[in-house]
Amino acid sequence: MSGWIAGRAALGFAGTAVLVVLGGCAGGAAGPGPAAGPGAPAQSPGTERIETPPAGDASGGTGADVPSASGPDPEWLDPDAAIRPPEEAPAGGGAASPSAPLTLRAPGSSIPSGFPVKIEASEGTDGPPWRGPLHWSSDDLEVVRITDSGVATGYLPGVARISVVPEAGPGDAARDTARVELRVVPDPARILTVSPARANVLTGEVLHLTAEVRTIDGRELEDAWVHWSATPIAGELPARIEPDGSFVAPEGGTWLATATRGRLSATAVVDVGPRPGAEALSLLASALPPGPAATFAGLRVFEGMDGRDWAWVWTDPSARIDLWDISDTGSPAFVRSLDPGADRVHDVEIGAGGGWAVVALSGSTGDNAGLAVYDLSRPSEPRPIARVGGDLSGGASAVAVDRDRVWAAAIGDGSLVGFDLTDPAGPRRIGRWQASAARHGHIADLEVRDGLAFLARWDDGVAILDVGAGNRGGTPAAPALVAELPNPVFSDPGPEGSGAVRAYRVRRWRDWLLVGESIVGCRGCETGPRGGVRLIDLTDLEQPVQRAWYQVPDAGVRDLEVDTRAERLTAAFGTGGARRLDVAGELRGDLYSQGRETAAAATGAWHTGVPSRSLARGARVLKGSLFVADMYAGLKVFRVESLTEMNDRESTIEP
Repeated sequence: MSGWIAGRAALGFAGTAVLVVLGGCAGGAAGPGPAAGPGAPAQSPGTERIETPPAGDASGGTGADVPSASGPDPEWLDPDAAIRPPEEAPAGGGAASPSAPLTLRAPGSSIPSGFPVKIEASEGTDGPPWRGPLHWSSDDLEVVRITDSGVATGYLPGVARISVVPEAGPGDAARDTARVELRVVPDPARILTVSPARANVLTGEVLHLTAEVRTIDGRELEDAWVHWSATPIAGELPARIEPDGSFVAPEGGTWLATATRGRLSATAVVDVGPRPGAEALSLLASALPPGPAATFAGLRVFEGMDGRDWAWVWTDPSARIDLWDISDTGSPAFVRSLDPGADRVHDVEIGAGGGWAVVALSGSTGDNAGLAVYDLSRPSEPRPIARVGGDLSGGASAVAVDRDRVWAAAIGDGSLVGFDLTDPAGPRRIGRWQASAARHGHIADLEVRDGLAFLARWDDGVAILDVGAGNRGGTPAAPALVAELPNPVFSDPGPEGSGAVRAYRVRRWRDWLLVGESIVGCRGCETGPRGGVRLIDLTDLEQPVQRAWYQVPDAGVRDLEVDTRAERLTAAFGTGGARRLDVAGELRGDLYSQGRETAAAATGAWHTGVPSRSLARGARVLKGSLFVADMYAGLKVFRVESLTEMNDRESTIEP
């Protein structure tokens, strides 16, 4: 199943030829693709399917301890269905058509002979890629030839005019033709070399190859473009090599990495060894939620001020919080339940030092929606000390803590509201940010680090805000938008309806943004991954670029965090259980196929005579142990054990 559509690779030419044609719109699949850049994958699998529960079921679960044999598949349930705004279908029931004029971009007005270049078609000068079918042609095939996908290759010196016409649908008016001229010039390159000539790396390790291009008199051509390819010599799977020469292999073996420029070529030999670092997840304990029938929806773990370790686990549909003493990982002890007085608990965060907790709530009235703050000076007996409601329309869907500040997502209008909790008993509103009125207005998750806020906005992708100390013009009182990343286009809807990719979880790790995504509304998507994580490079915060991705077979993401001590991404993958991924070093391409996944464990269980599928909804690491909240199997505790240590084999590079 094809799913995520990635962006275009930048070509190393100076200058860009742009031509705009006014008028003419083309129909196509709804939604633009992501604003991806160099290194984005050409195409990657889809994400998890989730279906809105039947009317009246706002819990995201069946309300039973175990799934009924004839009940709904829990992987179809939408945990945010009760708070997500209704879908907005385009007028007439069809996909929205681009309204901006068709714009063509060529990488420079002149290209050397023998060069393939991609001509981009977009909606307006700075808009997303054109979504409808296009018909390409060249008026001089001896000078330039062009493929159906817009890749032009120069042959004989001269000038050719490239034309493109959007395909007209039934009843559409005639489309205008866009044109751009390309001049083909003789290539001055005569010498091509690649370095390193030989390298020894590990599976999943990124090797940066460089190509040097010189003229006949030895003058180096700066920023000279070459085409990279990788051919397996001892191995079966294709390696990934990007336009900038970044090479990464999915398995052990030997590859020839080749740089080509017209009739010139040069090759490097790359030997790839197996990646060490495998782990085992050994089950230490399993405990079911006490009291009335409920299912676990999420958890947070922390060391309390009393020196003991604690877990807060919230449940559906009873809207309660269960406190567990997890100091003895082999025997977690239930202590008590908290009733926050709401219809639903959406999120919990623990303040710095474990001194207080803040809970995101929704309810039918203003009195039981918003934020609840608890004093944790005695962790076994949390004490409610504050309630915030009026500033959060409809309650709060997510909450994040940044030192003494708390940021919460309002359900009713999709705004982000900040509070000062220097005095946890007296929260004080400090600022607010509101998305465009055209947005759906649902923030499914958020994280705030060092004055930057990262928002997973469901239908509207990801937003990055400066909320103070981000050096991008924002303050706590007036947050400023830094960048937006639209959701990828889901291109394979299946036979029973269309699907859409939604941003569901977001985490910051060093210069990476980890975005957990899902697919909603696609019953026909029966094969391939149903969820995944996009890894976005934040080196240039205002122009983030997708570099890598992580999907597993037949499962979708429910929770994410990074075990910073071990440099592991820990994730709850729904029916895929709990999983760990090596995120050390540079990351490029399909991380699952590269063997970077170090451990996986099913989290379901047999109880009351009925087998329960895994449906992990929360996964957190504390002091080397992994704690998982499974929707039906309860609280699971795993010991994380290393199976292979980093051996003495190191990467080597020869000039």
